[in-house]
Amino acid sequence: MKDAGATASAARRKACAYVRVSTDEQAKHQTSIDSQIAAIERWCAAENVDLVDTYVEPGLSGTDDGRPQFVAMLDRATGTDHPYELVVVYSLSRFARDLTLQLVSYQRLPRTLLERVRGQPDESRRRRVQSTLQ
Repeated sequence: MKDAGATASAARRKACAYVRVSTDEQAKHQTSIDSQIAAIERWCAAENVDLVDTYVEPGLSGTDDGRPQFVAMLDRATGTDHPYELVVVYSLSRFARDLTLQLVSYQRLPRTLLERVRGQPDESRRRRVQSTLQ
């Protein structure tokens, strides 16, 4: 007989989180780094997801495609060992503000879903960026 705990544990997906604020004002309010991380950790626990890495980008615009932690997250997520099945963000605006940058970045993640913790109440939380932007 199989151990149910081992089966459940093996089924857990691995994820990384990407969190960002672009201004001091954002950092003081609801989109602070700490509040984004806390929301993502709660979401991962509720969704049976192992959060294995967190990429933190303080003080950089979401329209900048050269953000060091954003680039590092994309490079790692697309590595040959494919360490994550999910990239989890608080909201799509934390991933990228520019529509073209969202699409180009998402195309680099062909086997990785992008999960949004915060969205409209009637929307599915599991959406690929492409379907979200259609």
